[in-house]
Amino acid sequence: DSVAGEAINYFKILPELWSVTPTAGTVGKIVTLRGTGYKAGELITIHFGTTKTITTISVDMQGSFTTTFTVDTQSYGSTTIIAVDPVAGEAINYFKIIVELYSVTPTQGTVGTIVTIKGTGYKANEEIRIDFGVKSSITTTLADGTGSWTVTFTVDTQSYGWTTIKSKGLTSQGEGINYFKILPELWSVTPTEGTVGKIVTLRG
Repeated sequence: DSVAGEAINYFKILPELWSVTPTAGTVGKIVTLRGTGYKAGELITIHFGTTKTITTISVDMQGSFTTTFTVDTQSYGSTTIIAVDPVAGEAINYFKIIVELYSVTPTQGTVGTIVTIKGTGYKANEEIRIDFGVKSSITTTLADGTGSWTVTFTVDTQSYGWTTIKSKGLTSQGEGINYFKILPELWSVTPTEGTVGKIVTLRG
């Protein structure tokens, strides 16, 4: 019997960024990436949204890699992650940046206290409305080009206790929430001195 021999053809393995964990989060979130189909031993460069080379990682001998990076300050929405191999090419996946009202200073005080709040993850240059407890739109501000902002407001007359602060992007509709505790205050004693029998007026 004659031997037919062998036939050869080819299949090209392409790179894949197959896992992003988690797929959404705020600025400062740690994200884990997993890729496969890259050239063994090659150095992979990870681009994230507007940030070039947020991290790098070497591929193992099976063409796979696992790495992490921290979400830096960028604006709201679906953001590209690109894993680039100069030999095998690149693969793309996505991460959604969500809004966060991440700072309230101070966290408690009396009526009249000036409070500074900070947010991030909003759309670039969008208008932000701040609601405080029962007071709608106690102040407004604009996010900068990276979706971050800082604004102050004065605590108005509301009742004692933990009170919500909400920051809403009027374009993205993204909403962040944090809290401030209103403390009681006896703010006025009139007069401050007098004889027995004097009528004293208190305000709190």
